[in-house]
Amino acid sequence: MGLFTRNRPALTEARTSLSALQQIIDRAGLTAAGVPVTSDSAMRSTTVWACYELVAGVGSSLPLDEFRKVGNEQIEVGLSALFTDPDPDPSVTAVAWRGQVLRSVVSRGNAYAELVDANMGTPSGAVTIHPDRVTWRYEKRKDGASGWELYVDNVHRDRWPRGDVWHFPLFLQPGSPIGMNPIEYHRQTIGASLAAQKYGAEFFDGTNPQWVVKVPNNPGEVEAKAIKKKIIEATSGSNDPLILPSEITMERVSIPVDDSQFLESQRWGVEEIARVFLGGFPELVGGAVTGGGSITYANREQRMADFIALSLAPRYLVPLEASLSTLVPRGRYVKHNVDALLRADLQGRYASYRLAAEVADLMGAPLMDIDEMRRHENLPKLTDAQRAGFTQRPQPMAPAVRSGWPAPTI
Repeated sequence: MGLFTRNRPALTEARTSLSALQQIIDRAGLTAAGVPVTSDSAMRSTTVWACYELVAGVGSSLPLDEFRKVGNEQIEVGLSALFTDPDPDPSVTAVAWRGQVLRSVVSRGNAYAELVDANMGTPSGAVTIHPDRVTWRYEKRKDGASGWELYVDNVHRDRWPRGDVWHFPLFLQPGSPIGMNPIEYHRQTIGASLAAQKYGAEFFDGTNPQWVVKVPNNPGEVEAKAIKKKIIEATSGSNDPLILPSEITMERVSIPVDDSQFLESQRWGVEEIARVFLGGFPELVGGAVTGGGSITYANREQRMADFIALSLAPRYLVPLEASLSTLVPRGRYVKHNVDALLRADLQGRYASYRLAAEVADLMGAPLMDIDEMRRHENLPKLTDAQRAGFTQRPQPMAPAVRSGWPAPTI
């Protein structure tokens, strides 16, 4: 115990040094694969880029609807000025603004925006702030309590609703308002993928010999150079035939088994990175479907539904909706309309319309009228003249009558 007490300052100093070293390693983005990985350099991975753009592209292009709750009814209202062009940022469209927000949280775990007219209760605009300009400090506040405070360009700023800086974090840990950076926490995985990508590029950069020339005897240095020169001249952008003695043979160099493992490493990297950003679904970013499965026309719609339900919505869309809803008038909220992603094929849609008509006849109340069906097909409502032209409505197939149910009137 006495020895431990005597060495305590040394242990404390060692731990402090190790902590400082770890911070240096984290800032530099060093990895075991020897490739530095930061939030910017990670974008050089084609898989990271594909995940990044899939989430940002799909999420930002979905229609955004605004509602208010009246009792148990959800009433759609017009979008607040914050979500319509030229707001939230006059320099970008509303869709591009949401894309900026999603790219920020995918690559940094946090998104920030400076609100316009924040002191009016409901902001009328918002300009995104690059997350690298933001730092957090754990310090004592004016009220005496300690907590995390936000700084933009080293200037203290209050977060909405107390201040004019909106913060949208993802992957929150208990006791912290700061979102976890997925690239930072999975730096080793991304580094391994980048190292395999780099190795593949260097392997095929022309520095490795592509051919081996075999001669029966040792030709000597002079003759070997002459043969080599002749082959290079004949194969460098020339269509002239190459004539060699019968005893000289040429063989193309194949990739050694050990070297070809980088191809498998790249495939493994796609799956790993897709798990980080998408929770799986490597086929959505160009990866192969393992385990003998395949994506076909028949299961594409179900696969997209799985992606929305298990990845896009819970990871990104629902948290974003909750955060954006703090910017609209009280009692209102916003939601993404994902119906466009789940749109069935033409035959499937027409079958659902027929089923809706049969259900309406069975229940005695319309489930979906003709104008609603036409709206789903991007068609205008029927005019009065068109409605008057229908002298006889086609009769649906009579549904089976269950015991106790009234027979449908046709």
